[in-house]
Amino acid sequence: MVFELTLVILMWAGIVFNLLILLNIRLYSDKDTKEKLNRIKMKINLLGIKNIYLMETYNRYSMGASSSTRTRQIFLDPKLIKTSTDEQLWSIICHELGHIIEGHSVTDIQSENHMHEFVADGYVKKFGANPKAFIASLLKMRDVTHIYYHVDTNTHPSCASRAARLGLVDLAIKLELIGKRKEKQDSLLRKK
Repeated sequence: MVFELTLVILMWAGIVFNLLILLNIRLYSDKDTKEKLNRIKMKINLLGIKNIYLMETYNRYSMGASSSTRTRQIFLDPKLIKTSTDEQLWSIICHELGHIIEGHSVTDIQSENHMHEFVADGYVKKFGANPKAFIASLLKMRDVTHIYYHVDTNTHPSCASRAARLGLVDLAIKLELIGKRKEKQDSLLRKK
């Protein structure tokens, strides 16, 4: 009985999930956004990657996810789409494709998160995106999520660490210095 109930729940969850995919695709209504995403979809197709859906979400910056229905989604904040250049958006998509291709899960244990981020970052270069545009998009993230990546967090490495791993050593040094200054400012604000 419990097994059968579980199967029914999973079946309905799959139906609802796929309906959400269809509804979210229609949310990209303005012409500029549609054109930008169509250019990105063409690049994804040129890579030979199938069943990728770009979806709008208001509570995430960007996230790649796979499901048991063999559809794979990349969720993007509309503000991110509008404020990013094509080059920045492509670099983000490459990173999220890396998560999907590698089979990373949103629920992966915390100790693996940083390594998964570095592995996914490698797809930025692998798919020919500009690593500097990727780091710029991460720095832009703070306007959307209000999370500052000048230091390591539980889920993501700092921008400086990521820049260094992508071979942007000069940029990594600058970001590290900015991060230390920001940490000191935050510490002084907390003391007040």
